Order: sequence, then structure tokens, then C-alpha cells
Amino acid sequence: MPAIRHSPARSAPARARQPAPGLSFDAAKAYVAWISRKAGRTYRLPSESEREYFTRAGTATPFWFGKTISAQNANYRSSLSYNDGPRSVDGKGPVAVDSYAANPFGLYQVHGNSTEWTEDCYNKRYTQDSPTDGSPWLEGDCTQRMIRGGGADSYPTALRSGYRDKAPAIGSSGLRVVRTLNLPVQ
Repeated sequence: MPAIRHSPARSAPARARQPAPGLSFDAAKAYVAWISRKAGRTYRLPSESEREYFTRAGTATPFWFGKTISAQNANYRSSLSYNDGPRSVDGKGPVAVDSYAANPFGLYQVHGNSTEWTEDCYNKRYTQDSPTDGSPWLEGDCTQRMIRGGGADSYPTALRSGYRDKAPAIGSSGLRVVRTLNLPVQ
């Protein structure tokens, strides 16, 4: 299992509820392979389109909870305003993943707290030539990978459901683990 940095001052239960920032893309992939072996199920990083889908959770607004964002909705650089929304005092870093309300799909912290790797290689365009079936885009500049979600130190714009950015694969980000369920056809 790859090393995950954490503060030794925090208890094990507190660490278990924290995001795992600071991972390279390869470390994130190694963790997903390790947890898959340990659990006996196949886990993976989400594709960029899957990440946007579950972030939106059936909404069409910039954030699943509406047209603007505040420190009551997510962990980010809240001293900056988005769409004339409120300002607040910036947080001190990542917080427990269930510190804010879950979205309509039951997922926590899809906006802010820790930027997350997706499986996709970097491509400047997102709507042209990209896969339309939810699979990752594995062509393009794979020395850089697409990241989503925004972190505790991100500007509010970077937390929008549709915001996309790139990071060098040797860079540092967090991860969200997904598992494909093969449901019976009815």
C-alpha cells in the first residue's frame, strides 16, 4: 500500500474520516489496486465524466446545492466570493469528509476539501472527441491527468461541478474510489 501522509497527533478514527491528499497519480492507482486485492472487489478511479455526473447529482447549477457557494456548503478558500455569494474566513486545511451535507446521491465533499484524480489523460477539449459512454479518455497527454472537485485551498470557481483542471501525474492530489456494480437487467 502506498504511504499516505497524516498527522500522528490525530487518532486513528479521526484519520479514517479525513481525505487522503498528497498522492501522485501512480500512488493513487497503487492504492486502488491494493484496496481491490484486500477487499476482493475491483475498485478504480472515476472517469472525468463520472466525476462530474456524481458531483452534479441530477442538478444543472454550478454546485449541487445551487448557484453559489458558502463556507456552510464546502471547505475551500471561502474568503473569496463566487457569483456574489457570501465570504467567510478560510479554513485551516482538509476536514473530515462528512463535515458537510451529502449530495442527493449520498456522496460527501464532492465540492472542496481535496482535489481528486480522475483516470483521464489531459485533453484541452472536453466535449469534442471525448468518450460518450462514461469511460475515461486515455488518449492525449497522459503525463498530465485531469483533476476535479477543488481543495481546501482552492478558489470557489474550482469547486464548480463542471470545472476541470490538469495536474502533472507526478503531482499531488487526492482520490475518490469507485466500484462498478454489475446489476441484473430487468
